[in-house]
Amino acid sequence: MIIEKLSSLTIKVSITENELSEYALSFDSLNSSDSRTKEFIMYVLREIRSNLGINLCNENLYIEAFSCINKDCILYISAVDLSISDDTENTHEEAGFIIFEATDPHKLIRFSEDIKRYFDEYCISSRLYHHNNVFRLFIELDCEKADSMIDTAFTHGLKYSSDNIIAAKTEEYFVCVIEENAVGKLSGQVLL
Repeated sequence: MIIEKLSSLTIKVSITENELSEYALSFDSLNSSDSRTKEFIMYVLREIRSNLGINLCNENLYIEAFSCINKDCILYISAVDLSISDDTENTHEEAGFIIFEATDPHKLIRFSEDIKRYFDEYCISSRLYHHNNVFRLFIELDCEKADSMIDTAFTHGLKYSSDNIIAAKTEEYFVCVIEENAVGKLSGQVLL
């Protein structure tokens, strides 16, 4: 078994046919509802912890399996905790972007109206993402007004993050529903 850390989000595991057969598995028999597959995945997760010091056992995981010509297989395992925490200790001063999150799109619309009114000249670009009833407004901005924009977001009940990992997860797992000028479009000042 060869374990490689591809990014902070994804680990690649190359598995031989013999390793699969030790669990009475083949690539074709891998199935998320099968107890042998679950047992094998737990074994792989323990190996990841042992080799890389990364404990994924209590994480939400997205696992992709690909077969190889020689009956070996490759697993890509990604942690997919997509939530933005309530912890407000972020480094937005350095990031150059802020992600604002809401489950109610009307909150983002009202927030976008305030951004257009008070912060429009500081916004470089904006995109809107969606996944499982969660909306994320990704704004690249001049960091001078980041604190004021965050204060405004709090009045609308929005969470925020400037974490690069959250940004990468958003771009990888969320669907971009407005690719450019999301603030203008949400505020009604630009037609969809």
